[in-house]
Parts: sequence; structure tokens; C-alpha cells
Amino acid sequence: MTEAGPVDFKDKGCEEVPVVECERYSLVAALPDHNLWVVYLGYYEGGSYILVDIKTGKVTDVGGFPLFSPDGRRFITVSNEPYDLPILAIWKLQQKEIAKEWGYDFATDRPEGEWSYCVERWAGNNRVILEGRGNLVIDKGPGVVGADRFRSIFLTGRTSLRFDGATWHYRQPLRLKREAG
Repeated sequence: MTEAGPVDFKDKGCEEVPVVECERYSLVAALPDHNLWVVYLGYYEGGSYILVDIKTGKVTDVGGFPLFSPDGRRFITVSNEPYDLPILAIWKLQQKEIAKEWGYDFATDRPEGEWSYCVERWAGNNRVILEGRGNLVIDKGPGVVGADRFRSIFLTGRTSLRFDGATWHYRQPLRLKREAG
């Protein structure tokens, strides 16, 4: 129950509706310092995160789990869902709403193959350090038969987002490292 009244979420179980319409809601965190609840909306495949303002009851879909800056005025979300766009987003808490300050679809700039980001940490209030991970699949060519034709290499790389006072800047991962395996 919010101060403004109840906020209702209704599950649609996969046994009750077609699987593409399945929805399951779960309260995953209470953030009293920010007057927010974090709700996970799970689909048959994938999901999203929703913030509920404890005072107003306003609901905001933010895609990924919020990780707040040290001063608590901003948070970052990363969405790596397999059936959605891979998005980095910076959100700003304003007096009466949560506003998306910056967003970036990193699908076009990531290395080929599977690639996802996680937030390593905020470095102050104007910089976020990210860790990228993924598999690069190499095709050895039609002359190689069977399972030996393809080789998978696991890569990691660090990058950052930086706020210059006007906008956020994304730096592509420059130092990709091949992991043993």
C-alpha cells in the first residue's frame, strides 16, 4: 500500500494464457531511502524491473535493476534480456517523477556474438564502471567438418560512462581480454 493507495499487479500464469502473455510480478527490494519498491515482472522468457513510488503510487518501467549513485540522485539500469534491446540507461530522481536522462542501445557497438554488461561500480556521481562479458564464435570454414568447425572464445572487457555536466558519454570497450577455457 502506498500513501496514495494500493497499486495492483495481476499475474497471468502461463497455464491460463498463451505463453507470450505470461506475466509474474515479484517484490524484490524495498528502497526506503529513495521511497521506492522494486518489482520484477517476469515473462515466459525474460523480464523487466518496475519501480513503484511509495508516496504517490506512480509506476515506472526501468528495464533493469536500479543501482544508485553515491549521492542517490541518479541510478543506472542495464537490460541484457535476450528478447529485448540491450540498453544502458541513466535515470534521474526528480521531485515528482523518475526521468530517463540518457539511454544507449549497445547492440551495434558490442563485439560480435553474445555480449552483456553488468555494473561494476559508480566512481563518484559522474562516472560508472561497467564490465562486459560474452562469447565470440569463430567459424573455421567449410573445410572443417562437424563440431570442430566452430570455436567459442570467452571475452571480457571494461568500459565506462562519464557525465560531463551536460550529457553522458559511453566509451566502447577498448581492452577486450580473452579468458582461459
